[in-house]
Amino acid sequence: MLLLADGVAADMTDVTALAEQDGAVILTVPDDEDHAGFERIDASRRWAGVARFEASLLGATAAMLGDWDLQSTLLRRAIQAGVPLRAAALGEGAGPLLAEDEASLAGFERRLLVASRGARDDWVARYLLPLVEEIATERLMETRVASDWLIYAAVALNTVAAFAFTRGWLGPAVALMVLSLPLDLVARRIGLLRLRPVSARSVGARLLWPSAGLALLALGWFVTRQGVGGWGAIMAAFAAAGFAEAFRLERGSIDVPGKLWLFSRRSAVIAAIPFALLGAWNSYLALLALYAAASFFLVQHVRHRDSGQGD
Repeated sequence: MLLLADGVAADMTDVTALAEQDGAVILTVPDDEDHAGFERIDASRRWAGVARFEASLLGATAAMLGDWDLQSTLLRRAIQAGVPLRAAALGEGAGPLLAEDEASLAGFERRLLVASRGARDDWVARYLLPLVEEIATERLMETRVASDWLIYAAVALNTVAAFAFTRGWLGPAVALMVLSLPLDLVARRIGLLRLRPVSARSVGARLLWPSAGLALLALGWFVTRQGVGGWGAIMAAFAAAGFAEAFRLERGSIDVPGKLWLFSRRSAVIAAIPFALLGAWNSYLALLALYAAASFFLVQHVRHRDSGQGD
């Protein structure tokens, strides 16, 4: 039986661990200023507001309860019975939170925002976008903007960028693609916070990679049409798009060493910026094809190695 104290928002990591554990246990927090509102257990610890008890203890406590408070009485009897004490998870976005006033509720909202951060699997999402993602999520969370709209906005920006590439508006095209980068990250976080997760199989999510690939091919076609480097640009664009899709399919959910630095839609867009400033589009397309190919062959090697070890 799980017991949650009144007004306590428990950390789901703690709740899950208790639910999967055998036997009774009481979670504790330090007796310090940050946890002054929690019920004291001894000189150095307070109750974290989460505990697991045997049903027999509840029955025995209810039988002798009288006018006493069930929650506190049950806690005291459990401690007297020698139920183990264990420290709760603590840290940023972790640990129990006691909602006593508006300030603590604001802290709870902040915790939900932190908890909505997903895995950042590429170096652009990890190092360049967190601040933008955080601000956008916080501002859009209280609006009526649907998470799916943000995904479709990213697809639309990529599509407009593809058109801009065909017209030779290279700088604006790159800017549009840069603007699209955080939108799917923000959409997924808003979906989680609203308990309406964005499905990886939704139409918008499925169109993100193809729309970016379309922009890449449009760039290759424009550079080829300028007569610089012959057909090399469009061939490099096709090679980059092909290897990128093969890499995405081959990778799946396997854990690849250095996956943070492998090819991604975001890294391909950010890599275009210095080449755009130099006007070296042929070099960009060639290096992008090599980047995507190297990422694909690395993932293929890891997958085949792991399958060989499994045999």
